[in-house]
Amino acid sequence: MANLPKFSGKYTTAGAYERPQTVLDKSGFIYAKTLSDLGQGFNKALQGVFDKRNAEALQARKNEEENYKFQTQQQQQLISQLAKAGINNNSLYKLGFDLISANSKLSLDIKQAQNQEDRTKYMNQQARVMRKLGEYQGLIAGIQDSASTYSSDVIENPSKVGQQGGVATVGTDYNKNYNLGMPALTGTTKNGSSEYYLDKDMNFRIRLTSDQISKQTEKGYIDQDAGLFLSFDPLTVPNIDKEISDVLLGAKITDKNGNITQEYVDINNAKFVTNDQGTMRYAVEATNVAGAMATTQNARNAMIGSYLQDPQKAQIIYQQIFGNNEKLEIGGGSESSMFTPESERKFVAAFDQYFEALIPQTKIGKAQAVTRQPSKGKTTKEIVEAAPQVYTDIFKNPESYFKNKKIGGKDVLKVNVLPGSVPAGGGEVYPVIELGYKSGSKVAGEEQTIFTTDMSFDLSDPARVRALIDMLPEGASMKKELKKLVGDNPIDSVSIETFEQTPPIYKGISL
Repeated sequence: MANLPKFSGKYTTAGAYERPQTVLDKSGFIYAKTLSDLGQGFNKALQGVFDKRNAEALQARKNEEENYKFQTQQQQQLISQLAKAGINNNSLYKLGFDLISANSKLSLDIKQAQNQEDRTKYMNQQARVMRKLGEYQGLIAGIQDSASTYSSDVIENPSKVGQQGGVATVGTDYNKNYNLGMPALTGTTKNGSSEYYLDKDMNFRIRLTSDQISKQTEKGYIDQDAGLFLSFDPLTVPNIDKEISDVLLGAKITDKNGNITQEYVDINNAKFVTNDQGTMRYAVEATNVAGAMATTQNARNAMIGSYLQDPQKAQIIYQQIFGNNEKLEIGGGSESSMFTPESERKFVAAFDQYFEALIPQTKIGKAQAVTRQPSKGKTTKEIVEAAPQVYTDIFKNPESYFKNKKIGGKDVLKVNVLPGSVPAGGGEVYPVIELGYKSGSKVAGEEQTIFTTDMSFDLSDPARVRALIDMLPEGASMKKELKKLVGDNPIDSVSIETFEQTPPIYKGISL
């Protein structure tokens, strides 16, 4: 009988079977697991890198979005600001946009800087751009202010330009640039334009052009520092007429109406002027100008000193008011001014001349109706025939002629015949008629004081003879005929002696 196969299995309990132990090589599994674990760690690290990169990219994107929004907001604010200021200038828009863009870019560069050195560099650059943005805001305000000032001073009041109280057109070299440039800036001249830009030193500049500028400047344009041009004050022309008027009033040379006071009337140079119709006459009394100038000497010196303390104001007065083309020269002046001694002398001389010209040269009285009583209805022929005798009576018998008569509408109180002065180079001496008239009176108690004023008429001076005739109480027709008898010398070969002793020989009159 065949042997039964032997099993290595071991039965223990009923139905139980124990397999023989099999030894397995697990080294490959462990390696694979190790690789798997390492792979998972690497993937986690790589994902971290990816995540970091994604976060940085996202942040960078957010930065760009923030900068874009900020830039857009700034640009919108700029547009709104320029619109409110009434400024429509492409170069100014571009200049602002460029600064805003540069600022936004530098903000991004700072955030993305890889080291402190780059960050510091970008921050310094941005600080400079920010300063320029601040200056840009000031530039806009300057444009608006200067345009507004120019509009009110010049455009709205063109008749006052160059006049006292109005904007000056001379004074400094800058005045010409201002007067030519502002119309170009404001668009109030033909083909006027303005361009703003930053020079190599980051300074704002403005270039102005117009038809006037091209014709009146050497370069054909005006290129200036924008800040200096926009802040330039041309000043106003000082109102020295008002100041001089106040001085004359304070010195009682003139009254509140600007008329010469009686104290400064030169009665020796008074005359009457009759209208063409011979119906009205006006007393015209000359002014004692020399006396007025002497009285105001100290006041004039004070005014001159104050003007010379301000070179620009003095220059404006000298050129704008006094009408001098030349300029006062700066340098080597006295303690009271910055001008040369020669320029000081010129200013003082011009001022005194102008001051004197503002003193009223005459005082004109009220119109008076011309009395015609001496003519008593005489015909023209009768007047012509009577004129030589009247003429003779005036000078032959002045005391008799002027008795109970009026001169210049005032009662004649005395008549004197005085010797005249010897003419230069010799010659005949003509007499002088002196007439005293009542100029006023004063009552104190029972006493009355009458004040008289004297007028003298040199008979060698045809003008004084005609003035005397104008003041006579004769009618206009008679005065006309009397004036016809006045030659170059109204009295021929008459001395004080012959006047008193013998009848004088009058031109055209035989006695």
